[in-house]
Amino acid sequence: MLHNKIVSGIGAIAAKCIYHKLSLWIAVSLFLSFVAQAQWTVNNEKAKRLVVDTYQPVNILSGDLPEGGMFVVWMDKKESIEQEILIQAIDVNGRARLRADGRKITELAGKKELPVLKVSSSGVAYVLWKDYTYNAIGDLYMQKIQSNGIFDWGDYGHIVAICRYSPVVYSMALDSTGFAYSAFVEKIDSSGIEYVVKLQKVSPDGVNVFLNDGVTVATSRSSKTNIQVCPDTSGGAYIFWIEARAGKSVIVMQHVNAEGKFLLSKKSVDITQGNTNIINYTATRFVSGEILTAWQTGPKLKEIYYQIIQPNGKALFADSKLVSPAVKAAKSNLSAVPCADSTIMIGWIAEKTPSKKEVMLQKISRHGAILWGDDGEVASMKPSIKYSGSISVDRFSNVYAAWIERKDLLSSEFVYGQKLNSNGVRQWETEGTPILVSKNSEKSYLTSFADKRQGMVVVLREGKRSGTEKNARTEYGIFGQRLYAERNAVGVLSEMNATVDMDNVVVSWKSSNETNVRSYKIEKFLLKTVRDTSWSEVAVVPAKPFSGVNEYRYSFTPDSDGVYFIRVVQLVGNSPIAASEIQKVSYLRDFGDKIVVLQNNPNPFPDSTVINYYLPRKMPVRLEFYNSRIEKIDEVNLIDTRRGRNSYTFSADKLPDGIYFFRFTADDVLEVKKFVIAR
Repeated sequence: MLHNKIVSGIGAIAAKCIYHKLSLWIAVSLFLSFVAQAQWTVNNEKAKRLVVDTYQPVNILSGDLPEGGMFVVWMDKKESIEQEILIQAIDVNGRARLRADGRKITELAGKKELPVLKVSSSGVAYVLWKDYTYNAIGDLYMQKIQSNGIFDWGDYGHIVAICRYSPVVYSMALDSTGFAYSAFVEKIDSSGIEYVVKLQKVSPDGVNVFLNDGVTVATSRSSKTNIQVCPDTSGGAYIFWIEARAGKSVIVMQHVNAEGKFLLSKKSVDITQGNTNIINYTATRFVSGEILTAWQTGPKLKEIYYQIIQPNGKALFADSKLVSPAVKAAKSNLSAVPCADSTIMIGWIAEKTPSKKEVMLQKISRHGAILWGDDGEVASMKPSIKYSGSISVDRFSNVYAAWIERKDLLSSEFVYGQKLNSNGVRQWETEGTPILVSKNSEKSYLTSFADKRQGMVVVLREGKRSGTEKNARTEYGIFGQRLYAERNAVGVLSEMNATVDMDNVVVSWKSSNETNVRSYKIEKFLLKTVRDTSWSEVAVVPAKPFSGVNEYRYSFTPDSDGVYFIRVVQLVGNSPIAASEIQKVSYLRDFGDKIVVLQNNPNPFPDSTVINYYLPRKMPVRLEFYNSRIEKIDEVNLIDTRRGRNSYTFSADKLPDGIYFFRFTADDVLEVKKFVIAR
């Protein structure tokens, strides 16, 4: 009996120890589950470059794909002094699906302005822009792009509206069946100033549903700006805009059905009162069909209000409501996204003090109730100056927020992120998870979205200073980072490099933490035409069964000359989990008795570029350089050449931006190629 008591006592002590250990393990596991980890790069001072050869990327937009990847659209100078609109598709593992430097959305040669990007629920991108190729005041064009790079509407895109008068603002939205709605405002100057609001509907096959250039929604002499469109659930759409009246501004709405007829009345409906000034607003549709309109007043009292528009077009409230009645602070950076649980998430930045600006979040039901209290929720508990906030939600109604912040006005800009569950509880570190904390760099055009795996992807532009103090300039690139909340360790793929050595391209990289990594796939992309999109496999290299940092090196001989993009993809089984940044190399084979000259690389370029050429023997080479008026600006005679590969570096330090040409002459071979200087 005594023995049994002793055994029972020992068993109780052991059980208690096991219980405490188990509790500790559970606590640690729960803690770890709330720590987000970077995946595309594990160094939070460096994000991953998503696009190769960017020069002055502006108007950067992103839209998420159903499987977790994304489209990125931006404007840049590519082969022209005019801005081109380019697009890239990135998968959830950070791999470019199209050519590494992006693809132009149109071959139209004229000036282009202000793209609008929307991505359908099936993963198809639609881009709307203003184009001046055939019209001095600009026409509206649209392009439809599959995630594999196929352009459904040809090399030039689809004409949404041939405008008789200048389209001053425009927007686009998609419905669940693949129809695209474009709303725009034309400014008429023929007999006094008049503003016309129009709507065009484009079918999935690229056919304009409404005749002429769309349905005329409203006409008046009052200035109209900031137009938005929300499709309804029956093939029609709500159109919103800000209209100036007697020194004030109001939000106005009209509803058009699938046949282009007005459903409310011939006269548009005011959403806000005429005694307020609207600085900014957003119109977002609930999953159930209602429309939430939220707006920021100003300039003195910067407050945010909201109203619910019911499916019958009537306002739910007699008077608009405050988003956060308990927060007495100037509010800005308004955004809103619909949630799967028939609510809408609203985000903004509250300036509580000059040195304390907070990212705030509020959840609103379809019946207009604020669900996260009168003061909403704060994304980060760290006091700092936050701005450029971006929010998104996943299918579980978790909300993800990203923002740029400074400790004070003199400190560096850092990027942080946070995840809150559907009840508003912060899931990651209370101060936010660091995404990019590189110092002394400029960060802008921040967008983010859920990656469909309870993590977040962030896209931004980063500008880094380079060069001497006298010739310093800022180099801009499009970067991204993925945060995910799994506890599995991430394999690190770093220091990838690709170089040309004699007849081979040599690829080298380092990797650590290869517990689950089985192999590495080397992929190449030969840059030929703007339509090229496909990457091809070079080889699969088995991972090394050693812990610590492993080094890899692989060489191959390309089967043709040209400019190649090279990358390394990390595999678990046959599934990619990460990809290196992309390297660019110029490759020239042994051509025997043939003379070959490649396009200069990089092109466009800010300071200098390299011209690579092949000679069958030692011979003199003449390079002549011309501006766009075909005036010779320089000539170089190269005597010290050799058989095989040769190169010449051209400096553009003293030349202005623009289009230039170089003429290559060797023996009886003469070639002319165009290049662009862009800073």
